[in-house]
Amino acid sequence: MKIALVYNGITRDILLQGPLDRTAEFDSPYTIATLREAIAVHGHEVMLVEANEDAYERLRTSGVKLVFNVAEGIRGADREAQIPAMLEMLGIPYTGSGPLSLALCLHKGKTKQVLSWHGIPTPVFQVLTHPDEPLCAALTFPLIVKLLHEGSSMGLSYNSVVETLPALVNRMTHLMHTYAQPVLVEQFIDGREFTVPILGNVPPRTLPVIEVQFKGPRNITLFQPDDDVIRMLAHVHGQRLATPLAFQLSADQECALVRTEDGGVLEVPVALTALVCPDGL
Repeated sequence: MKIALVYNGITRDILLQGPLDRTAEFDSPYTIATLREAIAVHGHEVMLVEANEDAYERLRTSGVKLVFNVAEGIRGADREAQIPAMLEMLGIPYTGSGPLSLALCLHKGKTKQVLSWHGIPTPVFQVLTHPDEPLCAALTFPLIVKLLHEGSSMGLSYNSVVETLPALVNRMTHLMHTYAQPVLVEQFIDGREFTVPILGNVPPRTLPVIEVQFKGPRNITLFQPDDDVIRMLAHVHGQRLATPLAFQLSADQECALVRTEDGGVLEVPVALTALVCPDGL
């Protein structure tokens, strides 16, 4: 089968403009090569497509039967939805979430509003567009300050968890100035972090849950580049990188039940014993 791997690679301009964690959402040459090999090893023909302004025409004329989509898009608050929207217009099947889900999830505030409407607990939060905005009375310290948009721990550091109002203002000022976007401030919940992979649509099937094994002073996941150039630039600029994380994989000994939108129930394994990634990865 001819499959297109659609991605956004790390470019020289991205490396030289702004903080290094702007690269967090983009793929290194190593990641792209690894994904290509993982698809090709099953006998598929792999076509690489950069998710830029030329992507639509390349995909339209490519003859691919499936797109493996890891693209971030190139601009705008809803950029992750760009490639899926193109593919739906072209009628090409693709992996991953659709345009609505991707656009919604890139806005943390809207995502939390939807979760709250459905009765799913989420920490108290507030979206702020200026450091001098008054804080909601429902918010009490400690708080965590995040970029409203972005993912992959962009904008996060151990200073993101604040205990006082001056520290909160300093952190908001830094993020708004550095990344030119609003911030989300929410109650900091100190606990465990899980990723729940779900494969397929009808019916969906859960894969074993993965838990992050934290090593830093706070239980938060920070930016960890897999590209040697980024590591070198971090060293040159004296920028501290996060300690590599370890992960544990579920042993399928315990399950939590998750109800789906159509009323079905998924069994999610949560007992975590088998080591996936060794220290120092």
